[in-house]
Amino acid sequence: YPCESMRDTFRSLKGMEKVEIALDGGAYKGDSAGDMLSSLPNVKKIFACEPDPSTFKKLSAFAETECAAGKVIPVEAALSCVKGVAESVVSGSRGSGIEGRNKRAKVKEIKLDTIDNILSGERVDYIKLDVEGAEYEAITGAEATLAKCRPIVSVSLYHRTGDILTLPMLLKEKLGCVKMYLRRPECIPMWDLNLYVFPMKD
Repeated sequence: YPCESMRDTFRSLKGMEKVEIALDGGAYKGDSAGDMLSSLPNVKKIFACEPDPSTFKKLSAFAETECAAGKVIPVEAALSCVKGVAESVVSGSRGSGIEGRNKRAKVKEIKLDTIDNILSGERVDYIKLDVEGAEYEAITGAEATLAKCRPIVSVSLYHRTGDILTLPMLLKEKLGCVKMYLRRPECIPMWDLNLYVFPMKD
């Protein structure tokens, strides 16, 4: 299956051009938020969620740059189905996360929060989730938001073996009638696979 950049994906999927408010779960240093700013012509605000403390500093610095200032709102939290704390590997890289710890990994307590709590009823048009295996929990913690706003959702399907089945089914349950598209983003190694879910109008 051919790979494509996130920018090309945004441009190819009808409806993305209408996005004004987004939530970026697994924002890392701001790379995907940067793609949103450059490719979504009407985007006005991005809630960028990143739990790794050292990476969050870089995300915060990106939020102060000219292209992102006033539009990117950094949120230091891992998305989950509950609000609280958890121990996580904090490597300052894409290998950070609650799962996959080894004996040499640096572990630190991080904040957990839900999408419902972060948005507190505010409208959102697009939710992107690449949260290192916690996608199911993040969706579960967005139940009120999904019901109220019925946003476009993109979710990574490659972190857990069952995600390719369970996550589409979960989003169909939460959003009702939807259109779904699979996209393979440009990356190395090329095992990433993302699902884009577009709710149909009632």
